Amino acid sequence: MNLARELDERLPSSVVQALRTVGVIAESLGMTAFVVGGFVRDLLLGTPTLDVDIVAEGDGTKLAQALARQWGGTVTLHERFLTATLHWAMGRWDVATARKERYPQPAALPEVEPATIADDLWRRDFSVNAMAICLSPDRFGELIDPTGGYGDLQKGIIRILHDGSFVDDPTRIFRAVRYEQRFGFRMDAKTLRLLYQARNESWLMRLSRDRIKHELWRTLQERDPTKPLWRLWQWGILRVVAPELRITKARLQWLKQIGEWLRWHQGHFPDEALQREWALLLSLLPTADAVMTFCQRYQLGEWERQSGSALLRALRSRLPKRPSGWVRKFNPLPLEVALALAARRSSVAKESWQRYFLEWRLTRPDITGEALRAHGIEGRAIAVGLQAALAAKLDENADAAEQLRVALRAARCFLRRSGLR
Repeated sequence: MNLARELDERLPSSVVQALRTVGVIAESLGMTAFVVGGFVRDLLLGTPTLDVDIVAEGDGTKLAQALARQWGGTVTLHERFLTATLHWAMGRWDVATARKERYPQPAALPEVEPATIADDLWRRDFSVNAMAICLSPDRFGELIDPTGGYGDLQKGIIRILHDGSFVDDPTRIFRAVRYEQRFGFRMDAKTLRLLYQARNESWLMRLSRDRIKHELWRTLQERDPTKPLWRLWQWGILRVVAPELRITKARLQWLKQIGEWLRWHQGHFPDEALQREWALLLSLLPTADAVMTFCQRYQLGEWERQSGSALLRALRSRLPKRPSGWVRKFNPLPLEVALALAARRSSVAKESWQRYFLEWRLTRPDITGEALRAHGIEGRAIAVGLQAALAAKLDENADAAEQLRVALRAARCFLRRSGLR
C-alpha cells in the first residue's frame, strides 16, 4: 500500500517536500528514513498532524545533524535513547535511530540498541501507532505495517502489542484510555484484560510522580478531557494515582465549562499565558485538604496551593453588584481561578463575567499618584485615593476631574481616620 497520494492531498506541499528531502539525504548517508507513529495514524484517519517523528535505519543523530545543516536548524542530542530533536523553520521534529528496547525492570526507562524498522515498530505501544511510511526516493509513500495497525484503525480497535507492555511501561494505561476516547475506538478484550491486570498488580505505583503527573496533564490537554477522565475513574485508575480527585458528572461538566472559558479567553487574549491544566483540575479538588494532598503528591508549588484554596473561598461568597466590586474581589485572584469561577457561576451572570475579563479588570483610573501628591497626599493614602478614583470611573463613568475629587476626598478621609491628619 502506498500513501504518496494521501500525503500530497492532505498535507501542505512544503511538508511533503521536506519529507522527500529527508529521504534523499538519508539515502546519501547510506540510510533509509521513515516517518512513523501518530503522524501516520492521523494521516490515515484524515486528520493529519504536523507533529513529525522520523526514524532511520542507521544513525538517526547523524541524519538529524545533516538535516540541520541543510535547513539551517539546530539539534539537541539524546544519546542514551539514540534520538535527536531537530529545531528548524517548520518547528520541532524528532529524529531517532530505529531501535529495540529492553526494560531492566517494570516501570523503568528502557535500555535501547539499534535495530530495523520492523523491530522499532514492534516495540511500540499499540498497533495503530506502529506504522511507518518510507521516505526513500524509490519507495516514497510505502506503508510499513508489520503489526496490523491499518486493519485495527479501520475497525476502531486499540490493541496492545505485547503481553507485558503495560507492566514494562504503565503510562501506556493512560495512553490507551486517551486514544480510545479521542478517536471513539474500543480496546480489544485482551488489551482490556491486561490493563486490568496491571492496575490490580499496582504497577502504576512504580512510576515516578513526574511521569504520572505528565500523563495526567496530557489527559487534561485533550480536546474533551472529560471522556478519558471519566473512563480512568470508572476503571479505578484515578483512585490509585490521585484518590483526592472527585469525579462526578457535575464536576466534569464544570471542567468542560472551564475549558470553554479558557478557549474564549485565548481567543480574546492570545498572548496572555495561563496554566491551563491546573485551571481544569481545580474543578476536581473539592476541599482544602484535597488541594494540599494533591499538591504534595505531585510536588506542586505554593502558587497552586494558594490558588486552589482561593477558589474554594470564592465559591462561598456572592457575586458583587457593581463593577468596582468585581475588580476588588477578583483582580487579586489568579486569572485561572477567576475563569474557573466564571465557568461555575456564568449561568446567572455571563455578561458580567465577560465584561469583567474584557473591560473591568483592565481598567485604570485616568489620574496618577502624582496628581494626588500635588495636593499633599502621601503614603498609603495614595493607593486609597486611586482605588476610589477607579471605582468612580467604573461605576459612575466619572471623568478625570471627578475622579480626582473623589480620590482626594477618599484619601483625606483615610488620613483622618488613621490619625495622620
